[in-house]
Amino acid sequence: MNTWIGPVLKGEITKQADVDLLKIDVDEFDEIAMHYEIRAMPTVIFVKDGQEIDRFVGFRGGADFINDFINKNK
Repeated sequence: MNTWIGPVLKGEITKQADVDLLKIDVDEFDEIAMHYEIRAMPTVIFVKDGQEIDRFVGFRGGADFINDFINKNK
């Protein structure tokens, strides 16, 4: 099992035609990190119509977890 969330998240997002992935470097874009109150990495935030819908922090599992997270928030 891959313990790094990046490839799993990217792989599942590419299967979703109506979902985009934006990766932010919180050191470079600290204003965004402060706005979303990001205190740990990785933090994955689902934003819809400019509003935060849901989030999770840390690696929580594989593709099934990511897929469920996306589908429940679309």
